[in-house]
Amino acid sequence: MDNSKDNKKQHDTEAKDVSFQRIEIDLGKFVKEPDVTALPILATRNLVMFPGVTVTFELGRPSSLELATAAHADAFPIGILCQINPDENEPSLTTGLYKYGVIADVIGLFDRPDGVKCALVRSRGRFRVLGKSLAPSEGVCARVKLLEDTVPEHDPEF
Repeated sequence: MDNSKDNKKQHDTEAKDVSFQRIEIDLGKFVKEPDVTALPILATRNLVMFPGVTVTFELGRPSSLELATAAHADAFPIGILCQINPDENEPSLTTGLYKYGVIADVIGLFDRPDGVKCALVRSRGRFRVLGKSLAPSEGVCARVKLLEDTVPEHDPEF
C-alpha cells in the first residue's frame, strides 16, 4: 500500500477550518490626548512596547479585557506597562510594574480561532509613572509624565 496516500488522508482529516475576521480601523478617531493625572494602565506579562509600534497580544485578565474594550469603544489612550514578575496576577502600580511605558490606542479587538481575546494596539509615545492617580477610578490609574524623544543633531556617536 502507498504510504503517501495514507499520510495525505491522515493530514486531511486533521486539518481544521480557520476563519478570519475583518477589522475596520478608523485611525482618525484616535486623537484624544492622554489624561496624565489619571491614565488607565494595562499591565502586560513579558511584553515591552516601544513608541511607533503596532502589535497584537492576548487579553488574559478580565480587567485587561474590560479596559481594552472601553478604550477601543471610546477611543481613549491607555498606558501599557510591563510587569516585573509575570507570575503575579494583580501587580501593584508602585511595586509590581516597571516605571516606564507607552501611551497606546486600542485600534482593534478580535477573537482568535481558539477563542482567546486579543487586542491590536498602536503605541504613540513614552511616559514615566509618577505615582497613583488621586482621582477615584475603577482599575489601575497612574499620574504620569509624558517623555519626549530627542534625536541628537551632528553627533557622530549617534
